[in-house]
This record gives sequence, C-alpha cells and structure tokens, in this order.
Amino acid sequence: MAGNPVQVAIFYFLCSISMNFLNKAVVSSYNFNYPFTIMACQMIVTILFLDTLRHTGKLKLPSYSYKEGLEFLAASISFSLHSTLSLSALHGMNLPMYGAIKRCTPLVSLLLSVIVLKKPWPSPLLSLSIGVITLGVFIASLGDLEFDAHAYFMGTCSVFAQAGYLTLVQKS
Repeated sequence: MAGNPVQVAIFYFLCSISMNFLNKAVVSSYNFNYPFTIMACQMIVTILFLDTLRHTGKLKLPSYSYKEGLEFLAASISFSLHSTLSLSALHGMNLPMYGAIKRCTPLVSLLLSVIVLKKPWPSPLLSLSIGVITLGVFIASLGDLEFDAHAYFMGTCSVFAQAGYLTLVQKS
C-alpha cells in the first residue's frame, strides 16, 4: 500500500479531520463522556484494520513482537494519554479552539527535542515561526466566549502528552 507522499498526506488529513468531528459528535451530541472507552475502541479498530491489510498482503508491516512492544511502551502510554486527554478536552471545547490548542505542540516538541534528545536549538527563523503560532493560539483563546478552564487544562495536558510521544518515538 505504497502511495506517493501527496496521497499519504491527503489520506492523513482526511482521517485526522474526520476523527475530530466524529469524536466531537460522540462526546457532545450523544453526551458519551467516556474518553478511555472511545480511545480503546478506536485503537482496536485500527489494529484490526492494519492487521487485515498485513494478512492480505496490501501492507508490508512486521508482525507484533514482545520486544518491540516493550521498546515502544512509554511512547504507547504517552499516546494513549494524549488520546484520552484530547477526548476530555473536546467535551468542553469547540473544534476551532481545540485545533488552535493543538498548534502549541510544535513548541513543546521543540523544547523536548532540545532537552531530552539533546538536539541543537533550531534556527532563529524556525523558533520565531513556532513562537508566533503559539502566541496566536493564546490570543485566540482569550476571545473564546465559551471558555471552559477544565477543557483547556485537558487540552494543554494533551499537547504535552503528544509532544512526549513524538519525542519518545524519535528516541526509539
């Protein structure tokens, strides 16, 4: 299942956006505020889908091994935490603000890559770009008429968890 990078990017974009809308609908419209259950169901469906593609030969993916499972355990826990916190944040936050809060992830990832991975500080232009995006998020959040402190706290924790798993995957 190899595609060109543009097809992969479009597929990722469509899946990401549709999951945000689906999760918001389930959490808000149906008042189903059980983020761990939603996250677990989504992970099970993803595993079954990928394993089916692997078994049919449409996807070249190595089978699961206990050794690799242990190697990625911290990243998996961080990803699960991110998913659960994101779903909790979606319960009290509108989608545009949720998307805005997620734009803080590059700043935290940049800091973690310097601190944890011992990478050099990026160029001033890249740092400024990330800083401007993050500043824009803070300005946008000030104008949120439906501000829910708990949802923003969950969203902020989700940003740290996402940056954590992105850092841990780079480290592995």
